Amino acid sequence: MSVQNATVLKSFFETNDQPSQQQFGDLIDTLQEARDNATAAAALAGSAQTIAGTALSSATSRVLRAGDTMTGALSINGSADVTQLLVKESAIQSFGLLADFQNFAGQTIFGIGPNSGVFIEGKTDTIQLWIQEATTQSIWPAAFWVDKNSFQFFQCGSTIGTQLDGLVSGQTVLKVRAFAAQAAAVFEVHTSPSAFVYNTAFAVKNNNEVALSGAFVTHTQGIITTDLPGVNHSVTWNQGGTAFTAWKSDVTDAASSAASLLMDLQVGTVSKFNVSKAGLVTTAGLYISPAPDTVPFTVNGYSVTAAGSSGVLMMSGQWNTSGTPTAIKLNITDSASNAASLLLDLQIGSGSQFKVTKAGVVTSTGRLNAVGASLTDSLLFTDNSYDIGASGATRPRTLFAGTSVVSPAFMIGASVLNVTYSAYSAGTVYTVTATNALADFGTTDPSITIAAAGTYILSGFVKVDLNAATFASNRLFTARIRRTNNTAANIANSDSTFSTGTPTIVTQTMAIIPIKDVIYTTANANDVLEIWVDISVLPDAGTLTIEQASIVATRIS
Repeated sequence: MSVQNATVLKSFFETNDQPSQQQFGDLIDTLQEARDNATAAAALAGSAQTIAGTALSSATSRVLRAGDTMTGALSINGSADVTQLLVKESAIQSFGLLADFQNFAGQTIFGIGPNSGVFIEGKTDTIQLWIQEATTQSIWPAAFWVDKNSFQFFQCGSTIGTQLDGLVSGQTVLKVRAFAAQAAAVFEVHTSPSAFVYNTAFAVKNNNEVALSGAFVTHTQGIITTDLPGVNHSVTWNQGGTAFTAWKSDVTDAASSAASLLMDLQVGTVSKFNVSKAGLVTTAGLYISPAPDTVPFTVNGYSVTAAGSSGVLMMSGQWNTSGTPTAIKLNITDSASNAASLLLDLQIGSGSQFKVTKAGVVTSTGRLNAVGASLTDSLLFTDNSYDIGASGATRPRTLFAGTSVVSPAFMIGASVLNVTYSAYSAGTVYTVTATNALADFGTTDPSITIAAAGTYILSGFVKVDLNAATFASNRLFTARIRRTNNTAANIANSDSTFSTGTPTIVTQTMAIIPIKDVIYTTANANDVLEIWVDISVLPDAGTLTIEQASIVATRIS
């Protein structure tokens, strides 16, 4: 049972309440306390009085009532293990101070209110709260104590000259609450390298920003057996017009070694990933898993000036094994791609100089040179040093062969002749329209890619069928070769035409129309050529379809 104030007692007896035994006990104890206080007040009945500050013996005590004044100094010389000064609040006291310490102007500078409230009114350039432990103190050596059942509020500017020690796991040891409009730091930790010099080492600002000032931050996490990241950072970016930066380190390099690092990630003191101050990244290995339709590795801005000779990609290593290592390996799973897709394309000024198609066809704008028993030792070149013939004969020597000599192509200097590109249609027949368009068969179209610059003879054909077709007037069918990239255009002189006549509901082959041979010269290494068709006016009934089509390009120079 305990003494309660009026507010608490009233809460026991609100409408529909059923007071407990404990609450009735609190009421009885409170009434008893009130009666005792009334008795003490009766002993000092009358007007407020002034009591001289006379000395009291251990066997006597002084009772003061509200409004009484004591003159003179109050000195308490207590013995050990007893209460030196007891101030007891009234059971019904809700306002006012139990103890009021005032300055000469009558202003409260320290007060103790009901319900254990403590009030400190600070003065400029003075210490608001000073707690100093005894020089011989050895037990519970804490000048200031905060445990799980209590906490302290400090105004901005308050100073705690000791440590805060939290003894209970899971409880808040120190809570600092900022004023809504506060601009200065909410919490600061200072270092003091010399007398009256204070440097902010750690600060928490009102916008949740944490500021550190010092040589370094050391985080020793120790041994862990579960996933506890040493740094766990999360953020949500939600402003489309803002260029955000998640992590930023800005170093002012007034002077440092060339080996200085911006970052160094280690395992067992061995560097696994580091970034030099020049931005060079060194890693023990690199694994890239790009998102679909993205470029996984890009080098942009590479430049060599003056007498420079740096390469855009430089690799070195050592083989010392009985195995069969591969220095550079590219493995493409070709689920679907254009026939002109390349495994490798080396360019100068956006012009291809050396490339390898997905079919393994190598195209080079220059001569392929090698040393030893290789390309330069063959009969494919104009150098006669390795011609076949009798020893000592004047070169070029006679070639002795069997029943035939098979050559993949005629060679003139560095040019390859008789190279042919061709495509033959397969799939669904194409219905002709009045608009010039590709004869699209769905599976394989009459379309080729010229993989090397040069001069070619272009040719082809289309097979045109009538399907229950009726033409009231003579119409003109046209088939042609068209380049669809590198400035798309119909190839000059490639149009082949055919007059339909005036058939009525006819189903038969109308004509097999050859595409006239055309000389075509290109400086590109990727021209796409296709068979396109149209009819001047659609048939009055039925359809006109392309059943077959082909295109061929043969290099002649």
